[in-house]
Amino acid sequence: MTVIFEDQILNHYSDDDLEKFILRSSPISSRVFCLSSTLVAKQVSPPEASGEVAAMKLAKQLGIRVASIKKILERTRLTYIIMDRIAGSNLEEVWAQKSWFESLGLAFQLNRYILTMRSLVFPTVGTLDKGRCHSIWLEDYYRLPESSKPEAIESFFKFWLQFKAPQNQLILPLPSNPTPLVFTHKISLPETFSSIMMDTFG
Repeated sequence: MTVIFEDQILNHYSDDDLEKFILRSSPISSRVFCLSSTLVAKQVSPPEASGEVAAMKLAKQLGIRVASIKKILERTRLTYIIMDRIAGSNLEEVWAQKSWFESLGLAFQLNRYILTMRSLVFPTVGTLDKGRCHSIWLEDYYRLPESSKPEAIESFFKFWLQFKAPQNQLILPLPSNPTPLVFTHKISLPETFSSIMMDTFG
């Protein structure tokens, strides 16, 4: 194995050598590694990999600026998505430094991306590949089945909102007019800001 990673021969490295390069590289975050000046490797669990790749490809088709995927490295316990490295700073770092006018422009840009994603309506809930539903509110022992339809989701919430615990007789109302199932980003706002890169074009 060569000492220095070379982008141009990415697809010629063996899986073992490529993983060694990733693990030797500088971490950008707990799951993202700086493989080179132009590539990063994102570490995901194998069950999540295909759904994340499908979501990135769909977002790109919608005109949302996401990194291009160069290679998928599948290992026994982990999968690495190797993609373009976006030169710039993450939004969390630069947001406070922006003027009121620049912040407003960024807010409109993010809102446009969100509206574009939410314009896609799906008949079932979950990831694009297998319909898995990831949510801290839904991942109890009796979780939603894969590719659940709105009727199943309504029944799920109706049961838990009207569940009577021995110490608590409070029954919460079921929300009326449920919203359609749309394409969206599942992670929380603080993590979203730290994962959005702002390049030289803004």
